[in-house]
Amino acid sequence: MSSEDLPLDQPAREVIASEHDRTLFVEAGAGCGKTEALVGRVINLVLSPIGISLENIAVITFTNKAAAELRHRIRIRFEELLAGNPEPSIKETIVASLEQIDEATISTLHGFARHLLTEHSVEAELPPDFEVLDEMSTQVEFQERFEQFFDELLVDPMWTKTLLIGDALGINPARDLLPLAVELHKNWDLLELTDPPHLTEIRFENLISEGRAIARREGAFVGNADSDSMTECLTQVTQFVRELESAFDEIQQVAALMDCKLPSGKRAGRKENWTDIDGLRGDYQSYRDEVILFRASLTDLVLRR
Repeated sequence: MSSEDLPLDQPAREVIASEHDRTLFVEAGAGCGKTEALVGRVINLVLSPIGISLENIAVITFTNKAAAELRHRIRIRFEELLAGNPEPSIKETIVASLEQIDEATISTLHGFARHLLTEHSVEAELPPDFEVLDEMSTQVEFQERFEQFFDELLVDPMWTKTLLIGDALGINPARDLLPLAVELHKNWDLLELTDPPHLTEIRFENLISEGRAIARREGAFVGNADSDSMTECLTQVTQFVRELESAFDEIQQVAALMDCKLPSGKRAGRKENWTDIDGLRGDYQSYRDEVILFRASLTDLVLRR
């Protein structure tokens, strides 16, 4: 092959193939020959003067498919070299490598880890017949552990109130907590153990007193019509306040908070029906926003806990 036929990165390819006393980081796009370069490096490691046996080389990749392709390519390269009638010493090394290829450590990171743990299962305190779960089995096993964890929380007095409030807020463990647990599990090494935020007594006094004040504004209605959209808004505020006041505990109050769906009051009411419709709209809308914020803050606190 002439110099004109060589790829532009040929010097880098030669470094990969021949410089075995260096740790190299190779960055290249898809289809640039990374696998072929890795195969060449393995072959040269075996056949170089230092003569590293294939059984003492670990070739690690990301997928089982890539590992199988690497093993196949290394085998083909050795067979091609053997067919070229090499020197007796080289031939002996090639034959030995072909005998070792099926047992060589050419695998994924999980496969390599399993190989190490199998060889040292006693030191790792593992049963010698342990298995590495595939992706589907891992998901099933994680969900079972999550369900067991949640069942333990249900009977723990420290978490009873939190779980009851979460249920009143409409928090569904399978829908809302399991996906979060999965993401945290994926990044377990980045997590720090912290104490959960304290769930203090939930106080609804401000929502009750401010709701009463808003509801009393219905007295400013001066129209002749039986009702308009603003009176409907104020009626819902009155109903919400009554539910908060009649609730026998804060769990029932939280349930009332979740059921409260106050409509927007930005355009509610007819101007001729009220002495100060603009001020009433503003005050009602502020109260509605406060209810929404209270609900969101409580949900966030429960989820963080």
